[in-house]
Amino acid sequence: MAFPTSPSDGDLYKNYVYRSATDLWQKVAYDPASTFGGLTNKHMQWTGASGAQSTGIDVNSGGYGGSIFIIASNNTAAGDNTDSGLYLVRLGYDGNNYGVTPCGGDNAWSFSLSGSTLLITGPGGNNQAELIYYI
Repeated sequence: MAFPTSPSDGDLYKNYVYRSATDLWQKVAYDPASTFGGLTNKHMQWTGASGAQSTGIDVNSGGYGGSIFIIASNNTAAGDNTDSGLYLVRLGYDGNNYGVTPCGGDNAWSFSLSGSTLLITGPGGNNQAELIYYI
């Protein structure tokens, strides 16, 4: 398997997660009897000025496809200067195919790729996103 060459701790590729402490890719266990099945979540925080952020998730999910549910929010100033958005991201089998469906709230975030890794870009100010996914 051809793993990404410059991973960061916690990056995902197929059903593997990179652990920088050991410089190894570890297979993510799937336990169908667990409370959350094969779901994983990841929390991200960044400032809008820092541009596109890597989710660490490869959009080429293989055999069963994959999905990401994203809950995002940001603020640009005190008071009610905030945005909130929900997105569903469809991951294709291969070929860097993915689709993003805004599900509600403000459609203030955009998505792109770096190689086959999904990136998220937020509006100005402070951003955070919770990604709930299975691959």
